[in-house]
Amino acid sequence: MKKLIITMVVLMVIIAIFYIVNLKSAMKNLSLDVKATCENGVEDGEGNKMCVFEGKDIFLDIKITNNDRAVVGFPLEYLQKTGPIIKLTNFNTGAETYVPINLADRALADKFTPIQPGNLVSIKWMISSSDLGRIDSHLTAEIIVKTIIQTGGNEVEFMGMDRMIIAGNRGPRTDKEQ
Repeated sequence: MKKLIITMVVLMVIIAIFYIVNLKSAMKNLSLDVKATCENGVEDGEGNKMCVFEGKDIFLDIKITNNDRAVVGFPLEYLQKTGPIIKLTNFNTGAETYVPINLADRALADKFTPIQPGNLVSIKWMISSSDLGRIDSHLTAEIIVKTIIQTGGNEVEFMGMDRMIIAGNRGPRTDKEQ
């Protein structure tokens, strides 16, 4: 009886290790890329994206590209309703705030849109001028997509991010301000 219990425990450990290795492998091989741009955006000479805040709403286009060799199921409708996580950080003070996300029908999170290898899906989103307030300096905006996706028959957690600068009314910073 004791040998049977030990054998069962060893077998359970082997199964658990196999599951963890396969899950990590699925996440490592997953290659979704998140890129965000804004309607009135510019790029500086170093490849940094910048949106100019002129007291109006900022419109974003968030593209999720499948760079993997397999089809990925993505809850597009759900994220089109909730929006991404957007973290704003003030350059001068370091103060951080999050743009509120919307509520959506939770059933949409289980409705996956297939993204074929090499293809992308797009989420149009807006940062309200009231969420930005009065910007005296510049902000860093982290656009974060965090969700459950389907890949290789498994559901796995995905998190991707892109970053951009939101310039206040004064325009781009000079070297003296940096």
